[in-house]
Amino acid sequence: MLVSLAVLMVNVIRFPSQTIEPVRDELDLGMMIEYPTGATMEGGCCLLVESKGSDRAYHMFIDRVAMGYNGLVISRTHPERVREEYGLANAPVIWLASLPGPDRVDPTNLSILQNTIVDFIRKGERSVIILDGLEYIISNNPLEKVLRMFYLVKDEMMFRNSKLDGGSDAVLIIPLDIEVLSPRELALFEREFDIYRTRD
Repeated sequence: MLVSLAVLMVNVIRFPSQTIEPVRDELDLGMMIEYPTGATMEGGCCLLVESKGSDRAYHMFIDRVAMGYNGLVISRTHPERVREEYGLANAPVIWLASLPGPDRVDPTNLSILQNTIVDFIRKGERSVIILDGLEYIISNNPLEKVLRMFYLVKDEMMFRNSKLDGGSDAVLIIPLDIEVLSPRELALFEREFDIYRTRD
């Protein structure tokens, strides 16, 4: 028990929880690329975007930001590249990287990742989060722990969207290349998420 507590304290010191303040990006709706939605994207929605690349998922994310949602990007891609490619000036971008530093989350530290997402959802009435790097997270953690983290995040989103809590509108978007998962792994994720399949 003492060893577990010591490990937890070391992780907290090395990788402090990311406290992200919701900030809106002013994006031009006229600049958005049209796409067939195929998904309701209602409050509390956890959407798995099955596609070879992550562009479609980012376009869904950007559309929500352009509608006035507070956006948060968590990505395996370096933040500067994400900002440049998708024109994000204000939305916080968290880098999934093992190197310690500001605006980074170690992919093996699922509790910090979970707390970052949940804290962001709690602070904004309308929030959209894109988590681009699920494959990387799975490759660095036991699948059961990854699923458990998403169960907790999904529960929080559904609770925040319920009338019991006064209601809030939060959407989580996760791009995924289905070819990197086994049929069993994919089935476990598809059971928990709303699915949007692209034709690419």
